Amino acid sequence: MSESGSGLSATKATGPQPMLRFLAGYRARLLLSLYVSQYIGMGFVFAAIPAIARSKGLSLDDIAIFYSLAMIWTLKVLWAPLMDRYQPFGGPAYRGWLIGAQLCLAAATLACSFFDPVDHLGAVAACVAAMCFTSSVQDVAADAVAVRLLPPEDRGIGNAVQTAGGLIGALVGAGGAVLAYEQVGWQATLWGLAALTLLPSILILQMRSGKQQEETPAEKVTYGLIWRFLLRPGTPRWLAVLVVAEFGLGAQIALVNPMLVDHGWNLTKIALGTALWGALFGVSGAGMAAVLFQRFTRRAALIGALLLSAALSVPIAFYHAAAMADWQMVVVLALYYTGWGMTTTALATVMMDHCRARSAGSDYSSQFSIGALIGLMGSSLALSMAETYGYTAALAAGACSCLLAAILAKGKGAIKAP
Repeated sequence: MSESGSGLSATKATGPQPMLRFLAGYRARLLLSLYVSQYIGMGFVFAAIPAIARSKGLSLDDIAIFYSLAMIWTLKVLWAPLMDRYQPFGGPAYRGWLIGAQLCLAAATLACSFFDPVDHLGAVAACVAAMCFTSSVQDVAADAVAVRLLPPEDRGIGNAVQTAGGLIGALVGAGGAVLAYEQVGWQATLWGLAALTLLPSILILQMRSGKQQEETPAEKVTYGLIWRFLLRPGTPRWLAVLVVAEFGLGAQIALVNPMLVDHGWNLTKIALGTALWGALFGVSGAGMAAVLFQRFTRRAALIGALLLSAALSVPIAFYHAAAMADWQMVVVLALYYTGWGMTTTALATVMMDHCRARSAGSDYSSQFSIGALIGLMGSSLALSMAETYGYTAALAAGACSCLLAAILAKGKGAIKAP
């Protein structure tokens, strides 16, 4: 990948055969296992721990601690330059970081199993903080490896694989962990999750240097390199698209569970319904995004996904309609998560196009951190707006944000070709 490349890539695959060959190859297996592994832990932190802790009588204020600790992920840009600059244990770039992160994540998960979330809240919180940090280290390394492994023509399907892995991992860590907890208890559940986090270990050890996965360049990566990346021509325009899109997506997704609660769904039904349908249809949406990138330019595919996300806000607005049957709600969830999977995959692909090989972890993490923070702002503001003006107004704000992002993406210079 050219280091000067930024934004839109006009490169397109020639047909389904390249996609099938990619899916059958080592790169797809490595990326899928990496993202399944790291999102198992985050799914457990974001969804399973709060549900389990609440069932054991923990207060909502105490449960909020776990969400605060999960914010560690948005700070990964702070250590990404160090990971770009230093490569422990030698070998292919980032392999040492991945091995260390896998072992530490499994160890933190195992340690958590020995403490009760109510009687030993402080110890569990410390373990969760370690899980979030080591998972973020793994994420930086995995993103950097993906940038180096995937040439432009493979990034659509590559990011679809990554999105699918994240959704599957979140499904296992959230819904799977809750179900396992009810059957075998806290300790056995965490032992199982710890074992699953080691899933990619063999594939990581098989990593080899190559044309895309070269050794670390001689030029040292510094924090100043991030600022030069953010301010280089074309990047600010792309960041405008990214933050507006993430604001809209954050506003939409924050409203889903409260609307289901107001409709009368219990917590178990919501957890299983959103986790299951979110994973299944999010994966299908990611696959659709890969097809879009195969047939259209980056710009056209991204605009199409953003327009779909805006349009799918309309059926979500009927979640709280008393007359809506459960099967109708499931259809609405399926449509929403399909659009979400398409849009997040499209955004991740263009983010990858912006990254330089020598600082892949820093470049991707800086974009991710900015987008994640704005997405959280969108979630917070949407909930406040819904409280004052109702769900329809809040959803309309999210839809308008996605529409505005599509307009910005269409503008001249917003997304450049390498």
